[in-house]
Amino acid sequence: MEILMWIWNKNGFAVDLPWEFVEGARSFVPIVVWYLPLYSLFNNYDNTVSPTLLIKITRLYNFFIYFAILFFYIKARVFPNSAKRKRNKVLFLIITSYVTIAYQSHSFSNGIETNLLLLSLWCIDKCADKAPILSGSNCTNIGNKNILPWLCLGVLISIGVFNRITFIGFVILPLLVKLARAHNFNQILISLFTFAITSYLIILFDTKMYYKEWRQPHSTTSPIIAPLNNFLYNIDIKNLQKHGVHMRLTHLFVNIPQLLGPLILVLFSVKFLYVLNDIHILSIIGSLVILSCFPHQELRFLIPLQPLFIISIVKYCKIIDNKGVIMKLSIIFNLLMYILMGILHQRGIITIFDQYVHSNNNLSNIPQTNFIHIWWKTYSPPTWMYLNSNLEIYDTDPETERIEQNLIFDDHHSAILNLKGTDITYVYELFAEIHNKTNQNFTIILPYSVNSVLLANNKNNTYTFEKKWNDIYSLDMDHFNFQDISSFKPGMVAYNVFIL
Repeated sequence: MEILMWIWNKNGFAVDLPWEFVEGARSFVPIVVWYLPLYSLFNNYDNTVSPTLLIKITRLYNFFIYFAILFFYIKARVFPNSAKRKRNKVLFLIITSYVTIAYQSHSFSNGIETNLLLLSLWCIDKCADKAPILSGSNCTNIGNKNILPWLCLGVLISIGVFNRITFIGFVILPLLVKLARAHNFNQILISLFTFAITSYLIILFDTKMYYKEWRQPHSTTSPIIAPLNNFLYNIDIKNLQKHGVHMRLTHLFVNIPQLLGPLILVLFSVKFLYVLNDIHILSIIGSLVILSCFPHQELRFLIPLQPLFIISIVKYCKIIDNKGVIMKLSIIFNLLMYILMGILHQRGIITIFDQYVHSNNNLSNIPQTNFIHIWWKTYSPPTWMYLNSNLEIYDTDPETERIEQNLIFDDHHSAILNLKGTDITYVYELFAEIHNKTNQNFTIILPYSVNSVLLANNKNNTYTFEKKWNDIYSLDMDHFNFQDISSFKPGMVAYNVFIL
């Protein structure tokens, strides 16, 4: 949402763009295309409407678009009218999954990837159906000569790759196996042509965006090829260490069980060797092999596999039924995980913003200058929610975990200091630097799990902490310390900090 607000909003609210969009490692086009129906909403958005309302609208939009694509795909290609019972079971399992509600409806690029994957698999299946079959020395064409799936396939794969380079892993085996029967080279050329044209247009758009915003105009600017830049970044282990390095089998033994819950128990009954020609199995195997090659492995990278796993389970496992133990366990698991990951986990970031916005009588009275907010041990705050065009945003350097820019505080700009996971020593060093540069009081926002660390390091009680906002239900699962029971305390708090 930071990207959409930055590109479309006419009020120029300050945002903190993800590093990929600054370094040319992520394309703007997939996001712009996907959220184009919401253009007017983002373009005209101002500080008379609560930011949380915009978040809810965006998530509802993502959910309903996903449901429409999912229903179309399952009915058209997986379970037609004659298999209505299985179709309803698949829809029920997917829609009631915490992954759908908590992640797929989120504005992650992984959610867009899921939708593009389903549409691409539909096109691949259609192309394979209509492909000529080689029989002896004769090549016989079954079906009609509709080229629309071939046209769409090239466009979808191009957008998918520019959205996330991991998209290649999800479609590579379906393309190689399913379209190996397509001996009509002219049809394959159609997809290659639309892929090339779409990619060329995306590169032109991205190049214009990047050079316009971050570089001086030049007559011979190098093209910005986001997937290539992303790939070059991710093959450098030093870069991955900034984001976290995992074991190669994390996807297989940690993330898939989290993704499926009790359904993984019936997954073992699928005889994969006998269904290798199934397009969903091909996509699952291909993506897991390729994604497991990289040591940075987050659960959200596997979000596109969730509907494919469930389709395969319902399609090939006879032991799952509507009233069985597995179904009941699955419902309980997803309910608990939704409460944990969809409601409680880091919810304080949004509710603290909500309290900040509503601490004034109305939204239009949000102060536009003279405040300093420090975010510590939280996810990066969505700075667009400040609805402030005079905002200076400072981030810590990934290597030094220090803010390397020169901190400037004046009467015309507010400041956001995103400290992420920096150590407590630097937090107090920053307190002293702020005090030396300005007479302003400031606010620090942190989870209760590290509250005792903050207070314990207040040497000589130099600073007074006055609670300003808090959320007692927010859950921080990143800083548990078994030697400090208070680190398990839920909640998030914002303190006004005063020096004595």
